[in-house]
Amino acid sequence: MVDSINAGVYNELHGHFDAEAAAMKEYILNMPDRTFKNAYYVSPNGDDANDGRTPETAWKTLERVNALEDAEEFHQQAVLFERGGVWRGGIRARSCTTYSAYGEGEKPRIYGSPKNFADESLWTPDETRENVWKLSLADWKGKFDGAFINVRDHRPNDAGNVIFIDAQGEVVMCGKNHENDDIEKDFDFHHDTENGVLYLWLSGDNPAKQYPQIEIVPNYAIFRCLEHHHHITIDNLCLLYANFGVSCSHTAHHITVRGCEIGWIGGCFVGRRERYGNGIELYGDCNDILIEDNWIYQCFDAGYSNQGRTRHETRIRFWQRDVMVQNNLIEKCCYNLEIWIGRHDLMRDCVYRDNILRFAGYNFERFNRYGSSLRCASHGCFMYSRKPLINVLIMDNLMDYSYRHMFSVAYPNVNGKGPQIFHNQYAQRDSDQATVAYCWDIGDEGFVPETTYYAHSQEEMEANIALVDQQARAVFFDGEATHE
Repeated sequence: MVDSINAGVYNELHGHFDAEAAAMKEYILNMPDRTFKNAYYVSPNGDDANDGRTPETAWKTLERVNALEDAEEFHQQAVLFERGGVWRGGIRARSCTTYSAYGEGEKPRIYGSPKNFADESLWTPDETRENVWKLSLADWKGKFDGAFINVRDHRPNDAGNVIFIDAQGEVVMCGKNHENDDIEKDFDFHHDTENGVLYLWLSGDNPAKQYPQIEIVPNYAIFRCLEHHHHITIDNLCLLYANFGVSCSHTAHHITVRGCEIGWIGGCFVGRRERYGNGIELYGDCNDILIEDNWIYQCFDAGYSNQGRTRHETRIRFWQRDVMVQNNLIEKCCYNLEIWIGRHDLMRDCVYRDNILRFAGYNFERFNRYGSSLRCASHGCFMYSRKPLINVLIMDNLMDYSYRHMFSVAYPNVNGKGPQIFHNQYAQRDSDQATVAYCWDIGDEGFVPETTYYAHSQEEMEANIALVDQQARAVFFDGEATHE
C-alpha cells in the first residue's frame, strides 16, 4: 500500500548525510548504562510487592513506579528498567529522579498503546458495511483511569494513529484518520469517541490475522514532567506510540532527555481540527533543559518543540531560557525543530547545535492527516513574537532534504529579532515543493513578506541559503532524493 504520496513515509530515504546519520544512530542505540547508588529496579518478571532495591527484587509495573514520591535532594534516586522489557502506559516523572536502563539487550521500551491489538477476539465485522471492522475502546472514554495520563484532562482519549507492524517488527502502514465515519478504503479509520468504538476499513481477513502487531496511539504523554517538578533525567529508554514522548509543563525545570529513541508520536485530536504530536515538548516557562544524543522520528508535529503562548489579557509572560539541544538525530517529523511562542513571550540563551535533521515532511502526517497543511514543513519552523530572541543559536547542524523547506521562519537573522542561524550544512533536492526557506512578516531589505525561496540549482540554493545563513559551511544541490 505504498504509493507516490506516502513512499517516503515507510521506505528508507537516502540523503547526502547518510553515513553521518548511520553513525549517530548506532551511537545512540548502543549507549552504555550508568550506575546509581540509590536505585529502584523494574522488570517484566518482577513483583510490586518487592522492595525494588535489587534486580532480584525488582518491581513490575508502571503503577508501582508512579507511586514513588519526589526525592528530597537533586538526583537522589533512580528508576531503572530492565533492557529488553516492554511496559505500556505513562509515567508521572518525579523531581530529583533519573529514569534509565539496566541489564543487557535493547533499550527498555515504554509504549503509549495500552495493548497489542492484534487479537482476533477484539475485532468484529461491522453489521452493515463490508470490509469494515469494529474495535471497542470504551475504556478510553474516561479522563483518567489510572493508566492514561492525558496531556489535557478535559479532552477525550482520541485514537490518533493505528500502526500495523510485521513479524520483523517493521511498520508497514499506519491508518488514515477520518473526522467522520466516511471511511472507504484500506487503512481508513474513524474513532467514535462518544460511543467508544473504532471503525477500521481493511479488506480481507480479521486485522489480527493479517498483522502480528497492531498499536493504537492514545492522547497522552509517556513521560509527564509536571508543573514545578525539577531535576528529572530520562535516559536510555525507547518511547513509542503516544501523542507525546516527553511533555514538560509550565514551570518544570532542570530536565534532561538523553540517549532515548522516540518514535511514532501523535495524530490525536485535541480540538475540532487540532492534531498535536511532539516527540519532546517544552510548554511555557521551562528552563535549564538539556536534550542530547536522542533519535527522534515519525512525529506528527515536531520532533522537538519549545512552545507556549500567553493570553493577551494576562500580564504574565512565558520566559523560556537556558536550553541546549545537541547531537540528536531527528528525522521524518513535520518540523524537526520548532520554536512556537506568542508575540508577548520571550526566549533567551537557547542553543540548537550539532544535530542531524533529515527528511522533514516525509512523515506519516502526509498520509494520516486532514484539516491542516504541510505548508511550513521544515527542519526548523520558527514562529515567535516580534520581541527579540536573545542569544538563540541554530548552528553546526546537518540538514538533509526537506519535503518543503529548510526553514520556515519569521525573522531569519535580521533586525536582531530572530534566531542566529549560522555555520550549518545543507543538502536539498530539486522539486516543485522543496525549497530553502519560507519567510513571512518580513520588511527587511533582501526579503519579501510571504515569500518562498526556491532551490532549483546549486547557484540558486547558495544564493538563498546566504539570506538565512551567511556562514553556511557547505551547500549541496543533489537533485532528486531516492528511496528503496
